[in-house]
Amino acid sequence: MRLIIALLGFLLLFGCLVLEQKVEETPQQPPETPPEEEMPPVEEEQPVEAERPRPAPQLDILSPSPNEVIETDGPVALVVSVRNVELVPPGGPKKEGEGHLKIVVDGGEPMYTTSLTNSLSLSEGPHTVMVELVHNDGSSYSPPVRDQVSFSVRMPMEEEERPVAAKEISVTEDGLEFSVLEARVGDSITFVNTGTTPVSVVAIDDEGVLFNTGALHPGESATVTIERAGTFTLASPFRPQIKGTLTVSE
Repeated sequence: MRLIIALLGFLLLFGCLVLEQKVEETPQQPPETPPEEEMPPVEEEQPVEAERPRPAPQLDILSPSPNEVIETDGPVALVVSVRNVELVPPGGPKKEGEGHLKIVVDGGEPMYTTSLTNSLSLSEGPHTVMVELVHNDGSSYSPPVRDQVSFSVRMPMEEEERPVAAKEISVTEDGLEFSVLEARVGDSITFVNTGTTPVSVVAIDDEGVLFNTGALHPGESATVTIERAGTFTLASPFRPQIKGTLTVSE
């Protein structure tokens, strides 16, 4: 009986020693630390884009051309081109990028319009037209946006008054075939009497007689050579109906 009790006590002691050794061998786990709170991402400030400057308005007169001679008995077309601006009717507050056209003919009273094509009633002779782009309130841009052109207007000549290159000209007792002639120094002109009575043709200016065909009977002709430049009157001592002008260039 004692032996049994002693054996049990030994087993109990041995079990305790083994348990204590296992506990010592078990590694200690470090205490868990709470996860760090995530900070919200910081938004980077975007650079502010600078406002682009507005392109400067531009204006050009397309027609008439500088020093152009316009042959017409009607209105003259004024054609304008504008860029980088919106044309609006006159009036209202001043606003960049808007405006209308101011037209001044020969320094006279201005006309205001939004049309790029305008008809001008002009007299015969030289003219100067200025076109300016102005603000809605009529004030000028800075610097001023304008263009100017000088030209001339000439009334159209009647068909029989147009200069004809003088080569061979018919002449009768009623007059010359063409009353306005042109030639160059060294040219030859032949006058042919196609009428029924004798005629003659004389060219004269302030310096004297350029040529004289003499009397030409029906069917006869005379050829003259132009020796100097100038503007000459054509006439006949026999027939007052024979008259005209000869312009000779070098």
